[in-house]
Amino acid sequence: MHNMQQLDLTPLETHETSWQPSHARLTLNVTLDAMIVPSASGAARVDTAHLVVLDDFIGEEERRELLDFITEPGGRACRAVGSI
Repeated sequence: MHNMQQLDLTPLETHETSWQPSHARLTLNVTLDAMIVPSASGAARVDTAHLVVLDDFIGEEERRELLDFITEPGGRACRAVGSI
C-alpha cells in the first residue's frame, strides 16, 4: 500500500460544516456507458461509468447543467423536475 508522500498527493481543503452523512439522500444514479473490457486475470468484465447526485451537494444552476449534459439541453427532464 502506498502512502501520500510516495504518491505525491495533496489533501483536499475542507471547512467546518454541520452536514452529516445521514442528511444525504440519493437523488440521481445514472449509468453513462458500459463496455466489456479485459481484466488483469485475462478474463473479461463489464466496466461501467456512473454518476451519482446527492441532495444539497449542488445548487439549482449545477442541477440544470447536469441534467442538460446527461439528457438534452433544455429538455423535458429539466422542465419536469423541480429539484433533484
